[in-house]
Amino acid sequence: RRAGSLTVFLVDASGSMALNRMAAAKGAVLRLLAESYTKRDAVALISMGEDEATVMLPPSRSIALAQQRLAQLPCGGGTPLAHGLLVAATVAINAGKTSSSSFGGGGHRGAAGFSRVVCLTDGGANVGLDRSQEDPAARCPLSEYVPSKAELRREVLEVAKKLGKAGIQLLVVDTESRYL
Repeated sequence: RRAGSLTVFLVDASGSMALNRMAAAKGAVLRLLAESYTKRDAVALISMGEDEATVMLPPSRSIALAQQRLAQLPCGGGTPLAHGLLVAATVAINAGKTSSSSFGGGGHRGAAGFSRVVCLTDGGANVGLDRSQEDPAARCPLSEYVPSKAELRREVLEVAKKLGKAGIQLLVVDTESRYL
């Protein structure tokens, strides 16, 4: 009997996703959820919007619960892409953990099988880790927050590399494309 896999769905729920893009992204996730169900895979759902990423559904085999949480997904705010990838990595690593929660130790197989992150985003990162990991009460107004585009890109690439080093596959689905 094969071990099931974990698919962590990381959904961009920022304001730039708008209604049409979000509907297309949710449709894609629903199709992938159906495939996960037939393979008896576990799924997790993470939303990234406003200033941070939030786990909407920890790893579960309940596709119905994943569909329900997906339907309730709020939209608005910025795109904390690096934080979303970091939270997704943490969920995947913890699910496949054998002895360590650091990024450094090999692939993630075992009780949870193989882990992958499927990120649905328009790629418009505009919230850095500095803001996402800061106490919400200490954050400046969003209108005054102006992160460096180069720093945002560096953060995303750094976290994505850590996913790869941890043996976690990353698939990015560009929601700006009409081919979802």
